[in-house]
Amino acid sequence: MFRIWIVFLCFGFSLSLFSQESSKLGEKEIRSSQRVRFINRSSARAGEEVRGTNEKVGSGLAESLKKEPDKTHTQGGISVTRIAPEEKKFGADVISVLEDSDFGHINSIQRILTGFVKLNFGYDDKNSDILATYILYYNAIHRKDKSYISKKYSNSVIKFVTPQSIGISKRYSEWPGKTQILIPLVEDVLGKDVHTDELEDEVNKELDKKKDGQSEKDKFGDLQNEKTKKN
Repeated sequence: MFRIWIVFLCFGFSLSLFSQESSKLGEKEIRSSQRVRFINRSSARAGEEVRGTNEKVGSGLAESLKKEPDKTHTQGGISVTRIAPEEKKFGADVISVLEDSDFGHINSIQRILTGFVKLNFGYDDKNSDILATYILYYNAIHRKDKSYISKKYSNSVIKFVTPQSIGISKRYSEWPGKTQILIPLVEDVLGKDVHTDELEDEVNKELDKKKDGQSEKDKFGDLQNEKTKKN
């Protein structure tokens, strides 16, 4: 059974393949990310319809992946491919922003990830949101960082991704066709818990340097505490 280890990225917004049954978010890798600010096309707030559509794209992709985990699925300008972990290295759910997409604000991508995380790994709204934020930061920090990815991820992931598209750019105009967001997956014998150490370590060490990073750290800490109580 496989768990997903997500290294959570606490953001301050300016703003091959394996079976999916009972898999959970591997949060450990994601938690080691830093705070990132993105350059958006506009600061205008999205309407309720747009926000709902974004989350439905994420949940739709998660539902498709549950039914057919060995295929690439596409919806609303986004695709997802699942790749298995190998020899103690991370696998990944690779979320790609397609070339014909037109996302102008990081919040749209964040909402898609929230919908995906919520349905795929069973988190509630609040924790899905902070997990999605950490994932974005993690991928912005490791943008085009093939050296880091090669150390952490399986050979299958390395072969699948394009070096110039790894992660997500801080600038919206560079997202279409050039974005491969990695959600780290780890094989778990017990298959019970979600581990968030990786994300926490990567992100929080940078948040400690920011005056406005405590809020994200607190939210992630709450998520960790909830997990501990359930186990």
